[in-house]
Amino acid sequence: MQPTPSADPREYEHVYLFSEELEDVEPKTIDAELEQRIADSYQRLSIFNGTYLGVRRDDVRKGTQEYWLNLAFLDPKPLRRPARFWSAFVVGSGIGIIGVLGLVNTLFSVPDNSSRPLIVPLMAIATLVSLIVAVVRFLGTFAFFTQHGRIPVLFMSSDKPNRRQVRLFIKHLGEAARRARACRTPVRGHYLRDEMKEHRRLQEDGVLEAGQFETARALILKAHD
Repeated sequence: MQPTPSADPREYEHVYLFSEELEDVEPKTIDAELEQRIADSYQRLSIFNGTYLGVRRDDVRKGTQEYWLNLAFLDPKPLRRPARFWSAFVVGSGIGIIGVLGLVNTLFSVPDNSSRPLIVPLMAIATLVSLIVAVVRFLGTFAFFTQHGRIPVLFMSSDKPNRRQVRLFIKHLGEAARRARACRTPVRGHYLRDEMKEHRRLQEDGVLEAGQFETARALILKAHD
């Protein structure tokens, strides 16, 4: 039985597809992998069959989530998001620096203070280290979005297991995404139709919420006009 669409089918023109038409693939070759462990969670990312990405997440609290992405519909240029811990660290460091500056100001207001020669260089070093850590760690997560739907479907740490491996994997991911895009039809309307289908599949697989799908649908339809 064909499912009932959530809106008038005429609104979708040539973009909307029903769930029976959703794509299904089986991994045959693994091109690149990245494993990340963060606290009580584990994530394995696998580029397979040249143009797909498999995602498996194991979390002590949330359980296991496993899904795959057609890289033809992924924007290969990620956005960087601040990690929660380092966001708090940066704020705390700022407050701490302000406090130390207040202490230094108090010490300098006392005449003939023997601690001056030692405090000034230590303060300069502490400030420099804090700024370096803030810049390096504050933006700790890469977020990848769908091409026209602009929904985040992939997150990865920027430094697990190390930055070199993450950069290399992102390079492979970009190459696979461009390769997948080149394999699709050059007709824009057909591409947008297939991207809508990909969002529908991700919603039915539990990756996207209903609100996210509706947001993506609206943006894809706008791009289709």
